[in-house]
Amino acid sequence: MEEGNAIYTRRSVRAYDPSRRADDKQIKEVLSAAMSAPSAMNKRPWEFLVVTRSDLLGEIMKIHPYCSSLADAGTAIIVCGDLNEEYKTQFGGYHVYDCSAATENLLLRAKELGLDTCWCGIAPSTDRMDAFRKLFSMPEHIDPMALVILGYAKDSPTRAEDRFEPSKVHFQRW
Repeated sequence: MEEGNAIYTRRSVRAYDPSRRADDKQIKEVLSAAMSAPSAMNKRPWEFLVVTRSDLLGEIMKIHPYCSSLADAGTAIIVCGDLNEEYKTQFGGYHVYDCSAATENLLLRAKELGLDTCWCGIAPSTDRMDAFRKLFSMPEHIDPMALVILGYAKDSPTRAEDRFEPSKVHFQRW
């Protein structure tokens, strides 16, 4: 594990410092990183909704049971998939994978910038997805996939143990 590498030091943070907020430049930078993610056939079906208004953050917390720290963090980024833009095959569309890659890039870049995050799933809960669509007047072809809480941790997250598990690696055959 490389000391200081965002991949190894990023943690899901659930307690934020209410006196500090991500600024517009940082938000733009994490979104730029998200949009640099790979996507199937380079379709880039992602859309991002940034929410900083306290009244809307309060409404989000009523919908999503696992994001009570949002009020203190001050910023929500909702990662959405555009079903009209995704790469489609006979087996289905790829927006879930593309949006997941974008979300991971966002989380890692936030850590590099000294911010902390928590990825809260919206999909596949259809009730939650519908509630987000309604709250934000999203068209039906937009799937809200993930809610990323963005802010500064109240306390420094503890460094993770080495999570490499050789038993989960297989070569040539199972």
